[in-house]
Amino acid sequence: MRLRQPIHDLLLAAWRVEAGQIAPRLPDGFGFEPIAHDGYALVAVACFRNRLARLGLLPVPPYGEVDVRTFVVDREGAPAVFVFEFFVPAVGLAAAPFGVPVQVARIGVSRGQVSAPKIGVSAEYGVGDPAELGDLGRALSSPTSAYWLKNGRLRRMPGGYEGASWRRAELNAGARFGPAARLGLEPERPDFALYAERAELRATLPARPV
Repeated sequence: MRLRQPIHDLLLAAWRVEAGQIAPRLPDGFGFEPIAHDGYALVAVACFRNRLARLGLLPVPPYGEVDVRTFVVDREGAPAVFVFEFFVPAVGLAAAPFGVPVQVARIGVSRGQVSAPKIGVSAEYGVGDPAELGDLGRALSSPTSAYWLKNGRLRRMPGGYEGASWRRAELNAGARFGPAARLGLEPERPDFALYAERAELRATLPARPV
């Protein structure tokens, strides 16, 4: 089924991580390589609102989401997103039958603020100037698939985000992105943050085993 999912208030808190630290966290035998520049890959905690989505002809209730992702090239040489964890409120559990390994958390997302106390996410921020993506452009702007593990099996969702116009996000003191700690990162110290007011996810579900 085709998924069209408008995204609002997309915040990426990002860490530059040595590619050699990320590669072992990707599934073996599937040809994944981190998208890297000068030996550093990117890991991000993404926070956003899903609004007025449709799965086929069915409307999807709005909800907030937090996920932990990195950016890779798959065995076909195409840029993709690899998602380590998904967090959604209870309404987002509707994604589970479509192969998405969602975990439940109360999540609030609005322009300038994100909050998910159960998973240690709390941040206020200001929206700054347009971001010059430079070497980050390929990773952030042109993924063709998303991958993740569910029950130990790799799954693929064809599709990606479109229409994001990135700006710098200036995090206020005390911002914290708890899920980053699971990858050995410091939740309070992302290297930078980016914001997009709107984007749209166009994809195909269910996510199929690879």
